Amino acid sequence: ASPFPVQAAPAAVAKKKPVKKKVIIDTGLPKKKVKKTSSVTASMAKITGAPGAPRRTAATKKLLAKSLGAPKMERSLDESDLMGQFKTKATGVKKVTAEEDSESKVAVRMGVLRAIASLTEKSANVQLDLPLLKILLGFLMAFGLGDGNEGVRNASRNAARDIVALFGSSDEAIAFFLPQFELALKTGRTDDEMLDPLSPEKVPKTIAASDYRKEGVVVSLGSIALHLKNDGDEDKIDGIIDMLLNALKTPSEDVQSSVALCLSKLMKKGRTQQRIEILLNDLMTECIHGSSLASQRGAAYGISAAVKGSGIASLKKYEVVKRLEEACTSGSPNSKEGSLFCIELLSSRLGILFEPYVIVLLPALLKAFSDSNDYVRLAADKTVGLIMGKLSGHGVKLVMPAVLDAFNEPEWRTKQASIHMLGSMSHCAPKQLAKCLPQVVPKLTEAFSDTHPKVKNSAEEALEEICKVIKNPEISSISPTLLRALTDASATLQALEALISTEFVHAIDAPSLSIIIPVVHRGLRDRAATTKRYAALISGNICTMVNDPRDFVPYLPILLPALKSTLLDPIPDVRSISAKSLGSLTRGLGEATFPDLRPWLVDTMRSEGGSGVERSGAAQGLSELLVAGGAQLTENVMINEILPLKSHPKAGTREGVLWVLTFLPSVLGQAYSSLIDESLPALLSGLADDNESVRDVALRAGRVLVRSHGKAHKDKILPSLEEGLSNEDYRIRCASLTLLGDLLGMLGGTKVGKANTDTQDEFRQAERAQAQIALALGNETRKRVLSSLYLARSDTAAVVRQSAVQVWKTVVSVTARTLREILSELVDQIVIALASGDPERTQVAGRCLGDIVSKLGDKVLPEIIPVLRDNFHRGDEFTRQGVCVGLAEVIDCSSKEQITKFLDILVKLVQDALCDEDEQVRAMAASCFQNLYNLVGNRTLDEIVPALLVAMESDDEVTKTRALNGMTGILGVRSRELLPYIIPRLLKTPLTISHADALGSISGATSGTIHMHFNSIIPTLIVELASFSEIEMDEEEKAREEAIRHCFRAVCHNVDITGVNWLISEIVSKGAHDK
Repeated sequence: ASPFPVQAAPAAVAKKKPVKKKVIIDTGLPKKKVKKTSSVTASMAKITGAPGAPRRTAATKKLLAKSLGAPKMERSLDESDLMGQFKTKATGVKKVTAEEDSESKVAVRMGVLRAIASLTEKSANVQLDLPLLKILLGFLMAFGLGDGNEGVRNASRNAARDIVALFGSSDEAIAFFLPQFELALKTGRTDDEMLDPLSPEKVPKTIAASDYRKEGVVVSLGSIALHLKNDGDEDKIDGIIDMLLNALKTPSEDVQSSVALCLSKLMKKGRTQQRIEILLNDLMTECIHGSSLASQRGAAYGISAAVKGSGIASLKKYEVVKRLEEACTSGSPNSKEGSLFCIELLSSRLGILFEPYVIVLLPALLKAFSDSNDYVRLAADKTVGLIMGKLSGHGVKLVMPAVLDAFNEPEWRTKQASIHMLGSMSHCAPKQLAKCLPQVVPKLTEAFSDTHPKVKNSAEEALEEICKVIKNPEISSISPTLLRALTDASATLQALEALISTEFVHAIDAPSLSIIIPVVHRGLRDRAATTKRYAALISGNICTMVNDPRDFVPYLPILLPALKSTLLDPIPDVRSISAKSLGSLTRGLGEATFPDLRPWLVDTMRSEGGSGVERSGAAQGLSELLVAGGAQLTENVMINEILPLKSHPKAGTREGVLWVLTFLPSVLGQAYSSLIDESLPALLSGLADDNESVRDVALRAGRVLVRSHGKAHKDKILPSLEEGLSNEDYRIRCASLTLLGDLLGMLGGTKVGKANTDTQDEFRQAERAQAQIALALGNETRKRVLSSLYLARSDTAAVVRQSAVQVWKTVVSVTARTLREILSELVDQIVIALASGDPERTQVAGRCLGDIVSKLGDKVLPEIIPVLRDNFHRGDEFTRQGVCVGLAEVIDCSSKEQITKFLDILVKLVQDALCDEDEQVRAMAASCFQNLYNLVGNRTLDEIVPALLVAMESDDEVTKTRALNGMTGILGVRSRELLPYIIPRLLKTPLTISHADALGSISGATSGTIHMHFNSIIPTLIVELASFSEIEMDEEEKAREEAIRHCFRAVCHNVDITGVNWLISEIVSKGAHDK
């Protein structure tokens, strides 16, 4: 098939496409495989006189023309055929469509045109005579200039222009071609005789092809005008120039460019210089006020060609630049666009000659980037890009300040313009630009965070050029990775890893630093923890790799805010590395370089609005900052500024202080020992704080202190922890226990865990730990600490008990043996706890006492019971309460045989406790009596109740009251067993006042069971009261009567719901008595 497309015939359906016969041309070369060639190629072989080309006869020509140009016949199908296409698969039926102009065909035509254009090259050294020129130009005008593909037309136009300029200087050629060009301009067609022996059948003859042909012929006309004489052909030259000027309005950039190239060569031909002013004025008017884009652009091409051909002086002579500047700044959008076209083309044509005028026009160009009109901005972008690419080194120095100032403009288009300028300037003067990089690259980095993608894309291109001025070989080797990180956020981690893995032999210079900092800055702002961690690490280390640390200072305004942000990151590792980076920078540059850093850290640490994470990061950064300043500075700031805030009313401030105490010990090392005494009060107050987060941080700080300074300063730390074990708040007890476990584990060379010490390895580990603790603390301190620890095993809070058990099993191998060793100290602490008056501590001590008895049994009772008895008789009411609690636990955890040995002591002790004047003591003594009764049985009653009954008959009111209290207490717990024993004794007639009072008191303690004895109590009371109605009563009888009535009222008042019916029945039954 021919590379030149054929006009499509009407669509038809055929079963089989007819096969065209191909013409084979003998080229005279050695025999090869037969290749398909077009008829045009065969004709060219005849024209060029290729050896062995067969001559065509008239019949052959007619047949060839018929095969090329004859339209295909249309076939008609009936309805059944049409429907059959849908029912069955028609393999042989195809639909004929218009011949497509494929890429391969365009490539063939472009190859032919490149071959023709190569004839004009100097290296070709070819001379073309007039007949061959006719055929070539006829071919180019007929087929090339009228082609439907723009690229083919452009190549044809340039080839025709160059051929005419190079080979059309003879008078015969001028005489022949001028009429042909004029004919093509008028009709858009070419003379078929010029194509002979080529066939004109395939020549494009559409209206579009005619228009294309007219555009291309104008350029050829301008080329032939170069060969006209100045003397006799002035009119022809002027006419051609006018036609060229008119052709500038063609809406084709390539046509206008070719016309301008011809015009610039004709500016000094004929009478052109005499009317150059008029031409420029007309072109300026058309360029600035033109009605269409094509006319404006063409006029701009014409101005550039006129100035180029007339000389640079014409710019000033005819005020071209002044008029362009005015139009660019204050004209309409149409005028601005036209002036920008002209500036662009003047810079393109004149190059370095136009550079002095660029400085004048630069403000207007930058302003054009922020214009409201899209077309103006587009023209400005193209103009500036071309200008900056042609600036010399001196021009860079002149333009740089204005370009950098343009970064501060709010319009993104202005930013983009300045970025484009910098990218282009790097081509012109990389040495001069390298000195400005510390100021330029930060601004380019800002452009990467711009919201507009075009600004970012421009910055990418500019940075690629800037990388060429880097002198550090290590950075140069990884510069593609760094640039990719700046343009693609996902490549930031790879770039940071490359920086970390690079071994730097040479110092980092300022250009290298300018590329590294944006990558690090982006890494600090990345969401991934690893990326932020690497970036923070590089930020701290880079200060040690530069020649002069002061080269790093200009980048601090960019880097420091990002480091502050990562310092407050939720991930602890990121915060830690960021804090260390701040410390490294402070150490390398001096704290004076960061005057606002420490105040910011303190304010963030105290912030109530921030989270605990932010306060933690600020405190860690402050710790690193203080350590970088030296131990003396750290001590002064801590004592005078930080620690006084431990009692601040705001919880956030107190938490911030404790965060500092968390990080400072490990950062400062052994130098922190001078601050332990000052920091311990803050830790203890934090453990007792009302705010839970403050307590948590205080515990964390305590653990850090124990791990870092526990061994060396255990004498300072241990007393505070022992005091915390007896605190009222279970959280403080738990925290103190945790810290104590850490300290003992560190002293014993073990670690507190949840494992049971049942295996031999764990047993031996606990043995070693116990020995090392005894060696480190001393025997007395060890006993005291272990006693406090064992006491905590009976705590009321489950979490405290669990922690105490874990610590105990870690540092104690055999519990029974250790209890025997610390028994005296443990009992003393138990007694102190029992006498504390705190119900919770008392309960804990009682539980612990019972636990000891259950473990040691007979070995411990002889020591415990006398101690409890002595403390009961010597102590106050709180001590007596505690003794009762402990005694109840001892009885409950002992066996009958063990208690029987000490029954005399226990009975007397329980009886005294039951008769105590303090109600709380009596209540706890009743519990002791209950446990003793459950263990021993009725012997308890036999030992205590008779004595109490005897005491109740005493004349001493104190003794009687104590006995009654004891009896009431006993009945409160064992009423069913005691009432049958006591009621008959109290109801002996005559009923005494003491018995009546006792019965009333007993009824209050036995309200749930006394109704079962109403059959004896109610009749007795009624009979006794009835006996007073028939006698004269003296004072004693009246007192007795009043006591009995009071007893009756007490019995009726104290009876519960169940006993009401019993009471009423007994009273009613006596209502029918005859007395």
